[in-house]
Parts: sequence; structure tokens; C-alpha cells
Amino acid sequence: MAVLAYFLILLSEVVQHEAVNIKYSQYYRNLLEDNVIYQLNQEQFDIGISFLYLGPDSQLQEELDTYFSVQISQVTSEQVTSDGKSSQYGQDILTWVNEKFELEQCQSGRLSNEDQTLDTGGMWCAKNFQMKLQGNIASKKRRLGVTEILYCQQYILDQIKPGKTCKSKNEINSILSMVVVTIVQKEQYFDTKEFSQNPIKLSLQAFPLELKENLSQVSYFKISRNELQLKDSWFSSQIQGVEQEYYKSKYQGTTVSSSGFTYYDRIQSIQYYMSEDVEIVERSTDTILEIFSQVGGLMCMITTLLSFVSGSIQEFLFKSSILKKSYEYNHIKYVQNVEKALSKKQKKKQSEQETGRDLTNNSLDVLNTNLENSNQFLNIKKVKLKSHIQQLQESMLCIKKILLSIQIKEQIV
Repeated sequence: MAVLAYFLILLSEVVQHEAVNIKYSQYYRNLLEDNVIYQLNQEQFDIGISFLYLGPDSQLQEELDTYFSVQISQVTSEQVTSDGKSSQYGQDILTWVNEKFELEQCQSGRLSNEDQTLDTGGMWCAKNFQMKLQGNIASKKRRLGVTEILYCQQYILDQIKPGKTCKSKNEINSILSMVVVTIVQKEQYFDTKEFSQNPIKLSLQAFPLELKENLSQVSYFKISRNELQLKDSWFSSQIQGVEQEYYKSKYQGTTVSSSGFTYYDRIQSIQYYMSEDVEIVERSTDTILEIFSQVGGLMCMITTLLSFVSGSIQEFLFKSSILKKSYEYNHIKYVQNVEKALSKKQKKKQSEQETGRDLTNNSLDVLNTNLENSNQFLNIKKVKLKSHIQQLQESMLCIKKILLSIQIKEQIV
């Protein structure tokens, strides 16, 4: 029964996917030689930028578009020689090609996950956002995504809010310390406990950025591609599973440099590079075959254990019985033995008493018999004596008669 209960518990765990095994492994790409390209769409990775004014003028929040501009770009950079061909030995010329995305107000639900929907009012997103990543900073050819916070650029303002005019740098610097920029990133993660739906979920990460006058800050993120292998079959782990991939970012650090007040318009920059890390996640669950294997192994272990234990118990009981028979004082048996001994003694005494009574009775019988014999003898003697006495009496009468006759004769004479 215990083994059956154990089997049912394991079967329940398999059906409900409670017995889950997660295996992590990792390898690294050599991005100096590896030419692989990551292509991310806005379902896999997305960016939203918002501005928050913390100063005393509550009306200014609605006018921040005239103070700051946002630019999201796909950048391709390559080391080439002066004739335009790729360089094989170090750097000659570093090209930097920006493919700028058109901006739009983030649509409702664009930056959301399964649990929450972010209020995107006043937040800017790239229209039809896609990003390609290749190489790293040291690679001869690299692709990266760049988000920049700039002093208001009139050509950008004309695209998003036609008819408005940018504020001057002095006006912008006057509120710079009272403005917080928030970068919201939508990225993916693996939910290890999700079996009914897609286990690749979305998460929102918010990074507030501080704006400082005459300083240009660059923050670096690396985006890694992770491979997911799902082996969720109930029957066997050898059945081909499902393979998926997802992307996640990791903050690397920030550099700060002094910006020329008159000519440098970039206040903040966020750059997204390819990560050399590749993580492989394998999820598997216990299967029915493994349950039978576990139960069979358990039965073997139980049988071996019971055999060992029963042998030890039998040996212990055998030795214990010998020791008990040799040394153990058993009060009940002792009392029983004493009672038996007393009973035997009493029976013997009773037997002796009965034997004595029998002897006494026999003696009395013999005595009575002797008395009877004596009485009979005496009676016989008495009869004989009476007979003799009678004979004597008769003889005396005869004598008396003779004497009387003599006397008479004498008298006559």
C-alpha cells in the first residue's frame, strides 16, 4: 500500500507539473570573429521615453516637447580604410551611420505585460521599431541601438508637434535639474512555472536618468539571446521538445564626459550592444517512465532493506530467546513453578496422609479381627469351661450322693 501511495503521489506531481527540473548552461560568443546578427522586433524588445517636470510651474509639463527632443536610431559602425574598403589591420576611418526611427506617441497597451499596462500618456516610442545587434565596441563592424536625449531640435519638433518652436539652451538649462527622464524597456523572461500558455513572458524595466548641465552621459546595456528547450512530455523525456528563444538586457555602466555648451546637443545617450553571453535553459518534468523506474528502484531498495532488517531481527530474536531462557527471571513462571511445587507437595502430603489413614484403618481392622478371634477363642474356652464346670458339678453331685449314701449306710450300721 505504501508503494502504491508513493506511485500515486509521483503521478499527481507529473500531471500537475510539480516535479520540474531546470538546467542552466552558458557559452560565450567571440564577437570579434562571430558575425551573427540579432534581429529584435518590438514584441521582443521595446523602448519608451517619458519626461517628468518636478518644478513649481505646473503648466510647464505640457511644454516639455519644446525643451527636449528624443531620437531613437539604428546605428551601423565599421572600421574602413581611406579608400572605403574594410580594414584588416586596425582602424583607419570609423564610419557611423544613423538610421533614425520616426517617433510617435506610444499607443495604449504597447508597453505592457501580462500583469499591468503602463500609462503611456506623454511617452514617446519609435514607430515600427526594429533593432539589429552585431559585434561589440571592439569589433570591426558593429550594429547597435541608440536612444538619445537632446536639447530641443527644431526638425524633430516639426515632425511631432508642427508649429511649435524650441526653447533656447539657456531656458532649457534653467529647468534641467528639475526634469527626470525615464527610459522604460519592455523585455522578455522565462516563467519556469508556466505550462498552460507560452512560458516566455514580458517584463517592464524603468530606468530614471538625471540630466545635468554641460555633462553628456552615456549608459550601456547588453542584450543577450537565450535559448529555451522545453521537454514537458508526460511520457518520456526523450521525445523531441519545443525550442524557443528570448532576449533580455543587462545594464553595464555609465560614462560621463564634459560637453561643449555651444555646440554639443546630446545630454543623455543609451546604447544597446550585443552580449557575448548565451544562456541555454532546459526545462524538463518527471515522466511516467521515470515514475515506474523510481517505484521499481524503491521496491528493490525496500526488498533489500527488509531482507537485511529481517535477518538482523531474526538473529536478535534468536539470541534474545537464548538469553531469556538462560538468565531472564520470569515472575509468572516462577509463581507457576512454586504453585506446581506446592501442589505436588500438598498432593504428596495428602497421599501420605491417605496412606497413613489406610494403614491405621488396616491396623484397626487387624486389631478388630484379632479381637474377634480372641473373643471367639474366649467364647470357646468359656463354653469348654462351662462344660468342665458342669461336669465338675455333676461329679460333685455324684460324690455328694455317694457320701450321702455312705453316711446313710453307716447310720444304718
